[in-house]
Amino acid sequence: MKVGNYVQVKEGIKDPDYMKYDFSGFKGVITEVMAANSPDDETIISINWDIETLKKLPKEYIKKSVEEGVHFDAINLLDKEVIVLSEMYKNDKKERENLVIQLETDSDSI
Repeated sequence: MKVGNYVQVKEGIKDPDYMKYDFSGFKGVITEVMAANSPDDETIISINWDIETLKKLPKEYIKKSVEEGVHFDAINLLDKEVIVLSEMYKNDKKERENLVIQLETDSDSI
């Protein structure tokens, strides 16, 4: 796995922060790969959710993340928790940024 890969979360994977929300099938692009420092460590990847996934995020998750100062538009997962897709990531950067701002603003009214 490398930066720029478009990935999908495997079935049964929950968010690592709250372990409450099922992220199965969510998609995004890898923005960072934090390689294991030793054979016992696992590789962690940072993923920016795509627009389709951002629209599916549970509103309670967004609200809780905003309240706790945690980014809801990105996540760190183990590399074994995702699969690399053959399709390419095609989201418009500005459209994604605007959606993140809108979701954050909307979370105040939940």
